[in-house]
Amino acid sequence: MIQKTKIYCINFNDSDRRTKMSNRFQFIGLTPHFTEPVYDTDPRIAAVPLAQYPHIVPRTSAIMLQHLDSMTHFLETTDSEYEYCLICEDDVMISRQFLTEYETVMEKWDSLGIDVLLLGCLQFFRLYVGAAWYDHLCDSSDGNFQFFRHPDHLWGSQMYVVSRKHAEYLTRTYTVEYAQNHPELPHNPDWVITKMGRRAMVYPMLAMEEGDTKIGDDSQRNFHRTVFQENYDETRYM
Repeated sequence: MIQKTKIYCINFNDSDRRTKMSNRFQFIGLTPHFTEPVYDTDPRIAAVPLAQYPHIVPRTSAIMLQHLDSMTHFLETTDSEYEYCLICEDDVMISRQFLTEYETVMEKWDSLGIDVLLLGCLQFFRLYVGAAWYDHLCDSSDGNFQFFRHPDHLWGSQMYVVSRKHAEYLTRTYTVEYAQNHPELPHNPDWVITKMGRRAMVYPMLAMEEGDTKIGDDSQRNFHRTVFQENYDETRYM
């Protein structure tokens, strides 16, 4: 499956993070494409209505546009042999066995009938079958991973995969014009990209955030640290 997947990383002029992510992917034999930053001078930023959601700031909207730009690049520069677009943020640790685990979890793509699969998110407790709000869909063939339909309140798009067809739908539908006509929908990948269509998440996660955030108040930073403390395994993630 990895041969059919194009990998993108969201980075905004942070050379330290870019180097770190390049090294992590290089360790497992992969090379991500770093999507061009979206600056505050980009006319799309000013065109998106943000006032209804004080927590959605131009920076968040710029990140949303980088996610969509990644999919656009995927669609315009690859052919149909690339069936999947994988997008990750620039502050995630990756499983040391990512290649093997990715092949294992992607075996279930067709049978699950999904459009988007979360490989890493802000899952704030060790997830288990039977957890409230999380519909258990199935297990991987080796029994090491569980698939859930994740609830609306789950946050984070640290790493996810979309199909080529769904990338076409997302880039065609969730344009700046759509945001202008639907101000009730926050211009944020966590609300749009990972929530629209048929969705699932895998646990244990193949990628997880380092445990901090550049934006937000103390409560947000504490939440990110909690996610890290609950899920980090030094023998598994690098």
